[in-house]
Amino acid sequence: MRICALIVLAALIGLCAVAAHAYVPMIAVDEWGYGTYNQIRLEWTVGPDPGPGGLQSTLIYYIPPGAIPGDLILTEPGHIEMWSDLIRWNPGGMLVFYSDGTDGCDAPADTPTPPSDFYLNMLFVTEQEDGTGWSGCVYTPQPGQPGYNPSISGLTYVITSEIPEPGSLPALFTGLAGLGGLALRKRRS
Repeated sequence: MRICALIVLAALIGLCAVAAHAYVPMIAVDEWGYGTYNQIRLEWTVGPDPGPGGLQSTLIYYIPPGAIPGDLILTEPGHIEMWSDLIRWNPGGMLVFYSDGTDGCDAPADTPTPPSDFYLNMLFVTEQEDGTGWSGCVYTPQPGQPGYNPSISGLTYVITSEIPEPGSLPALFTGLAGLGGLALRKRRS
């Protein structure tokens, strides 16, 4: 009897531990077309944004449908008048990523301008930086806000604006290794 009670107690403790570990559904996207929904890759394309004032060439992620349409505008820290990225939720499971491409368009999300018009449902958020070169935001929309999906409780978006560049020393070593390989190959032939 005592062993049974210990087994039941251990099972209850295990259940409590599992219940205490909260599950947070998450969509992570960046300006390069790398997106996940709960660690499963999202499909994406470059195409026209059907939202208000949408541009013809934008980065579009396909996410679970049901998100409230609207625009999330990320601004530069200390410069709220400067947009850095715009995340747009269109009906039908479409998340559009606009990134400020005025310094050059090298990523699929880079655009020369933001859209010419916006949803009335709009929210401004200051971009966060973590000191390693990463910048972006972690956004958990509340009911009525852009991106809120009533069928996915607690959905959080991790939006990456900048990804740290590899350091110059590893790049130098990679270049030197490549030159060494070329020299060795030439020497053998």
